[in-house]
Amino acid sequence: MSCRELGLLDIENSLADSPRYRAQVRKFEEYAQALETGIQGLSKASRQLQASSADYSARQAEVVQRITQLSQLSPMGDATVDQRLADFADVIAEVERNRAMQSEQLQQIVVQPLEELSEGLLAQTKTARRRMDALQSDYESQLARLMGKKMTEPMLEQQEREVECAKSRYVSQQQRLSLDYNRLASVKKIELLEGFLSLMYAQYAFHHQAFSSLRDFEPAMRSLGEHIAQVRHQ
Repeated sequence: MSCRELGLLDIENSLADSPRYRAQVRKFEEYAQALETGIQGLSKASRQLQASSADYSARQAEVVQRITQLSQLSPMGDATVDQRLADFADVIAEVERNRAMQSEQLQQIVVQPLEELSEGLLAQTKTARRRMDALQSDYESQLARLMGKKMTEPMLEQQEREVECAKSRYVSQQQRLSLDYNRLASVKKIELLEGFLSLMYAQYAFHHQAFSSLRDFEPAMRSLGEHIAQVRHQ
């Protein structure tokens, strides 16, 4: 498949330095800026979620503690009720542990790799872009001075060579930047999708484990229901 079909910059086209190619580079620059903004927003939302999750875990732990305390307050010494309440507290605690782990996985599986991308490749492209702008400005200013020279002026050949060198430096930097932009474009198709796929599997595992824990407790729930019915008729 061609670079165009893959949605990537064709590095060979940078040699011509055409307005069309420059426009394509600008689109990738806009993508990089949008990606950076998106990562920052996701990172902020994830931190807020972690804080809320920690608070929820604390409240849930308090609920479990209260249930455990209630299970120990039976004046008639009803061992069946005491045991079922204690078992129920254990189930709630287990489900909450799994939920907290699942919440942390968002940060570990998705957000952290993207933050590393932002600090690494995205920062690299910003630096490369600034260098390319400087080299482009130098090349265009030298070219403008050369175009203002008369063909009979001395040192013209040397100035032409200097312009060619300036253009070569600019085009080489543009190619390096284009390679970085292509790597960024691949992130959406690879790292980002892999991260969210792993997160979905983590979500599935959490809900499956929670269901399994509650299903295992179902016989005890039925037993407790039967016990309550017997107590009502005494």
